[in-house]
Amino acid sequence: MVQQKPVHSVGVVLKEGLDRKTAAEIVRKIVNAGLQVYTLLADFSSEGAIKLNDVNDLKSKVDIVVSVGGDGTLLRTLRFLKDETPVLAVNVGHRGILSEIRPEEIDEALSKLKRGEYLLDKRMRLVARTSIELPPATNEVYVIRRRHIGTPLFTLKLGETQISVRMDGVVVSTPTGSTGHAYSLKGPVLQEDLDGVLIVPASPLQHMPPIVMRPQPITIRVDQPADVVVDGQEIFQLEDGEEVEIRRYKYDANLVRLRCFAFKQLLKMIS
Repeated sequence: MVQQKPVHSVGVVLKEGLDRKTAAEIVRKIVNAGLQVYTLLADFSSEGAIKLNDVNDLKSKVDIVVSVGGDGTLLRTLRFLKDETPVLAVNVGHRGILSEIRPEEIDEALSKLKRGEYLLDKRMRLVARTSIELPPATNEVYVIRRRHIGTPLFTLKLGETQISVRMDGVVVSTPTGSTGHAYSLKGPVLQEDLDGVLIVPASPLQHMPPIVMRPQPITIRVDQPADVVVDGQEIFQLEDGEEVEIRRYKYDANLVRLRCFAFKQLLKMIS
């Protein structure tokens, strides 16, 4: 395992609605391991953590961020961090395909972090721009019809190639997101470190297969009002005829790994 920078300070981001007892126990364990702990918005000063209200302040003080929740919490954490701050995902949800450990494994994980015995699993991200730049997506950008009458015409520009198809929507996914919404639309599962983008149509009237391509700008125009959904969590409106451009984001996501094996997401899906 490649030696990384030993961890001395940790930021903690908690799932919305996580019960305080579970959250406090995790914060207390990190404090008891001798690490400086900062929490974002949540007050755990009685457990020895320092509360911060600004994400930039958090990033300037910590070596890594611990995301406590499920995959949704991790995706939300990565979106507001925006840069390459390493994130360790602790799964207190259900499947936790992107997560690294369960709460009962945190003591061993903290020991490894303090010794610098961890890996950084880089994941490419996407960013969409309409009239504004939207938050970065670790999983996917989904452009979907807003009206339920009349199937809209989607025009996609893929480099020098243009495709026009009537359909309900289109998912532009990273390899990480290929096990998410794209998979539910019968898209293929891609190896996580593949340098590529997956495009999967939703209910096309003409035949359009899923497309895997090298990362390059993708422009989508819809002849009806549509919504642009980032990581299944944030929705932005696209007006009639307005374009959205999707390209590779300038910063990869850094997921903290304590063990290394390929195709981790697929193995979790079928286990």
